[in-house]
Amino acid sequence: MAWMRTALAAAVAVGIALTPAGAAGAADRPWMDRTLPPDQRARLIVAAMTLDEKVQQIHMVDQPTRPREVAGIPRLGLATFKITNGPSGAGPGDAQGAQPATALPSALALSASWDTGLANAFGSVAGQEVASRPEHLLEAPGVNITRVPRNGRNFEYFGEDPYLSGQIAVSEVRGVQAQGILVGDSSRNLPLGSGEVR
Repeated sequence: MAWMRTALAAAVAVGIALTPAGAAGAADRPWMDRTLPPDQRARLIVAAMTLDEKVQQIHMVDQPTRPREVAGIPRLGLATFKITNGPSGAGPGDAQGAQPATALPSALALSASWDTGLANAFGSVAGQEVASRPEHLLEAPGVNITRVPRNGRNFEYFGEDPYLSGQIAVSEVRGVQAQGILVGDSSRNLPLGSGEVR
C-alpha cells in the first residue's frame, strides 16, 4: 500500500509541475502554490481527488489514439502526462503518426566509446527531441549488464562491465534531464532482464 501512495504522489507531483504557471495560486487550488514544498502540494491534491481520479493517475490511458499517456484532471488543473520509450534515442511512443527522431547508436555501441561526454550528448539529443513533441518522460536508459549473449534486449544495455554501465548511464540521464525531461525507471530490468532470451 505504501508503494501505491508513493507512485500516486509521484504521478501527481509530475502533473502539477507540468501545469502552466498561470494556473498557480488559485484560492480553490492550494496545490498550485509553488511556494509550498512538493510533498505538501502532492498531499493537498491527492486529498482533493476522488477514488476514481486516484486510480486514473496510476494507469495509462488504454486507447490506441492516446498511447502512453496518463490522463490529466482538468477540474484540478492537472495536465496530461506523456511518455515515450527510447533506449536508442527518442522512440515512437506507440504513436499513431510518424514521430521523427534521430537514429542514435545502440547503448552497447555508445558504451564501447568509454566516453561519458558522448553519453551526455546522446542524452541531450534524445531529451531535446522528446521535449519538442511535447512529451514528458523518456523510458531510458536500459540499466542492466550483458550476461547472456542471446538476450533480446542487449542492444539496450551498456555491456558487461557494471562500473562502465553505471558511468555511461549517469551521463546519459544528466543529458536528458538537462532538457527538462524526466527519465523513466529502466533499472526495472536489472534483477532478471539480463537472462531474457525471447
